[in-house]
Amino acid sequence: MNRPRMKQARIAAKPQNSDSLAIKGDRGGKAVRQGSLHMSNTRRPRSHVPNNRDHPSAWLSLAKAVDLGDAAEHAVLIGLPLNMFVTIHFEAAALRADYRAQDAISKFLKLAGQWLGTQSVTIAYIWALEHATGTGEHVHILLHCPPWCRDGFEEKAKGVWMEKAGMLPKRKRPNGIKIERVGPRGYHPTTHTGHDRYDRQLFGVLCYHLKGLDPECQPANDNKRIVIALTSGRLLPIQPEHSNAIYGRRCSRSENISAKARERYRAQLLDEAS
Repeated sequence: MNRPRMKQARIAAKPQNSDSLAIKGDRGGKAVRQGSLHMSNTRRPRSHVPNNRDHPSAWLSLAKAVDLGDAAEHAVLIGLPLNMFVTIHFEAAALRADYRAQDAISKFLKLAGQWLGTQSVTIAYIWALEHATGTGEHVHILLHCPPWCRDGFEEKAKGVWMEKAGMLPKRKRPNGIKIERVGPRGYHPTTHTGHDRYDRQLFGVLCYHLKGLDPECQPANDNKRIVIALTSGRLLPIQPEHSNAIYGRRCSRSENISAKARERYRAQLLDEAS
């Protein structure tokens, strides 16, 4: 009985030359090649990627507004009152084309926190990004800076921090950054003076800081203001102002005054009271 012949597959052996091998994958800057362990010393630059960077938002949500207001009040409780109001206009400051507004904010606050740390001061902050017609994207930052650090802070903020965050310093673009004091001159919670005046000014600054609030989050009052209630029971009358769409993160706050930090603080008070 004749059996069918089986065709034998011939495999052509090719020399393993690392110069001719194709790249199979590239992970973490390491080029992995077939048949070799060749690694490149070149690493890709790591950039900050904010949440939802491709998702536009037209307004600040009610939940986010309340969170920022609660964070500002909590900063006072832990001895880090937000007593400095910083506004940065990115168009006026000539923000580099390869920087997003959120990148500049993150870098600026990182530098501020590091410098305050050298002065034995812990930073606390909240910020909200807006995009107004005519002025472009700009950010409002409320942060803690004790009075004895103010002069040094302002000098660095208007100069080297702006440059390292991808912008031109104030001496070249005077309208790029503006810094204002919140509360009376020299105010600090350890002095136990001027707190009422600080509280009133913080109230007014917060109402302005949160003006990107969604006008349809709840009905407005007779003065066309939306009154939001913070966890403490404090009422903030906000008059929403139009803002163009913001891509990516629209607002944030430091971790030490976040919702989780506030929960831990309340839990600690309950434990101490029991």
